[in-house]
Amino acid sequence: MIAAANFTASNTTADLSGHGTHVAGIAAASFDNDTGISGMAPNARLMDVKVLAVGADGRTSGDCADVADGIVWAANQGADVINMSLGSPSPCPAMALAIDYAFNRGALLVAAAGNDGTTDRLYPAAYDHVLSVAATDNGDRIAGFSNRGASWVDVAAPGVGIVSTLPTYDNATGVVGYGYLSGTSMAAPIVSGIAGLIWDRLPAVDANRDAEARIVASAEAIPGTGTYWRYGRVDACRAVTANGPRCSGIPLEPPLASPPTAPPPSEVGQPAPIAPPLANRPAVPGTYKGSLGRAGGPLRLRVGDRGDALIRIQVTVQLRCQAGPARRPKIAALSTTEYGKIEQNGRFALRVRRPGKVVRSQQIQINGTFEVAKRRVGGTLRVTGVAGGSNRCDSRSIRWTARLAG
Repeated sequence: MIAAANFTASNTTADLSGHGTHVAGIAAASFDNDTGISGMAPNARLMDVKVLAVGADGRTSGDCADVADGIVWAANQGADVINMSLGSPSPCPAMALAIDYAFNRGALLVAAAGNDGTTDRLYPAAYDHVLSVAATDNGDRIAGFSNRGASWVDVAAPGVGIVSTLPTYDNATGVVGYGYLSGTSMAAPIVSGIAGLIWDRLPAVDANRDAEARIVASAEAIPGTGTYWRYGRVDACRAVTANGPRCSGIPLEPPLASPPTAPPPSEVGQPAPIAPPLANRPAVPGTYKGSLGRAGGPLRLRVGDRGDALIRIQVTVQLRCQAGPARRPKIAALSTTEYGKIEQNGRFALRVRRPGKVVRSQQIQINGTFEVAKRRVGGTLRVTGVAGGSNRCDSRSIRWTARLAG
């Protein structure tokens, strides 16, 4: 594990569902250690990016804005392949932008097609710049639970009864160490692992495009190709050997008239659901711009994609101090992991502490109300701190307003 980050509200990085550990093992579990299984790319290095968490109801789920943050973070850390065994039936603009960002930085993005047994699209699998993966069984047929559709699903990979790693502590699977799960969540990391196997064999420039091209070109045109998925079932051997002679001995058969039936995978085998953006958001997402006038300078607030959290405050404010001249510090606070909650009625009240340089021990008290229909927000702001040894400074209470930019 070379890097880790937690973008959820959970106070633990532990994998309480078992889903992420199982997916990671399929892609890159170590080999030659006389223990358990080997992943598709056992020499690959992993990043642990937590964007899903187990809720009070015991279900694993996530927020599309958290997923978007995780994708961007992974891309900035230099991830070559980003596996996404998760999904939502609703598009998420923030996630789509994050995917484009990661792809343009050279990452290959792979996603599970979903386990509803329909042609309904699942996101992020259905987005451009994502390699979408359906599941097959041990007879090289489409798994009955797998989503399908050659218009948006690219390839297939085994996804029934896949053995892999599980946490060494209690988790939602009820098994520790190693166990079997089924789902397109299990098929996606097989494809991600193949990408890891061939990555170093490709030119650094456009490696993500070349890896995808080799994976789809080497896929076996098993029954269902052209109907359930566009290219075929992936073939690791042919991908590694640059589309050389066929490596598998499975004979081609006529296309299936209808998919076989199969029981749906367990809850933990499902692509973990992502909540779509709120329909009735307390605030319109985006950047709100205003000014404090004589009391300071520019003020900007950034509202997250779901419209229920402040994820950035930037303001220049004038502070009167007990001794010496007034100070005008520039203040930046909050982030996607340290955000401010916006209530359903549009109100918020925050107290943020910052170390500061010009003025130390800053305390920012800000409150206000968003007016969705008018695309504006207003309230009061007060900043206090210390300049020098014990020179206390205070902006007093300042009224402010800001409007949505653009």
